[in-house]
Amino acid sequence: MLKEFKVIPEPLQRKLILQVGLGLCGLLVFIFLLATLRNFGIALPGLALFVFFAICTFRLFVISVSKDYIVISGVCSKVNLTAIKKQTKSIILNAEGKSVKVIIKQRLKKIQPGAAIDVYVYKNAQAHQFNNEYVLPAHIAIDVK
Repeated sequence: MLKEFKVIPEPLQRKLILQVGLGLCGLLVFIFLLATLRNFGIALPGLALFVFFAICTFRLFVISVSKDYIVISGVCSKVNLTAIKKQTKSIILNAEGKSVKVIIKQRLKKIQPGAAIDVYVYKNAQAHQFNNEYVLPAHIAIDVK
C-alpha cells in the first residue's frame, strides 16, 4: 500500500494525508467524548466524521492508484478575487489553446498570472462552455508551480 502511495502525484498525496488527519481528529473527538461523558449519543458525531473521511480517503486512494483522473496543465492568464477578503475565487488557464475557468473552493496561496498550474480533475467531470471558455466547477487538487 505504501508502494502505491509513493506513485501517486504529490498534490493528491497531500489531499490524502489531509483527509486521513481530519478522520483521525474525528476519531479522537469520539474517543475523548465517549471516555469523558460516557454518552454514546454525544460522541456519535465524532465517529460519523471519522467514517465520512475514511470513505472519502479510500475513494480518493482508489481513484489515484487506478489513475482515474485527468491532469489539465496550463498557464494562469487571470485570477478572479472575492470583493472583500481578496481571496482567489476562480482562475482562468490557457491549456492547449483553450481557455479553462477553474472555480476555487479552498484557500490557495496567491496565484500570479503567468504561473504554471496543474489541475487534477475526475475523468467523468463535466466541463461547461460559457462565453468561449470551459468552466470546471469541481476538481480534486491544484498544483501551482
